[in-house]
Amino acid sequence: MTQGKKKTPAADRRSGGDRRRVDKGSPNGRERRVGMEPRKPEISEVEISPSEWAALEEDLLRPKPKG
Repeated sequence: MTQGKKKTPAADRRSGGDRRRVDKGSPNGRERRVGMEPRKPEISEVEISPSEWAALEEDLLRPKPKG
């Protein structure tokens, strides 16, 4: 039998403090997001006729073929 490191339970390793309570700025080193844009989806309003809306609902409610 091999002698390995004793694993500490996850609850013992955590400090209990929530890091999100204080804004300490960006981390040191290279930022993971290179671009300056925030991560927000682009939303635009589209005009849909009642018949187009019904067709979309039909597609959603139609059972998908297995396979």
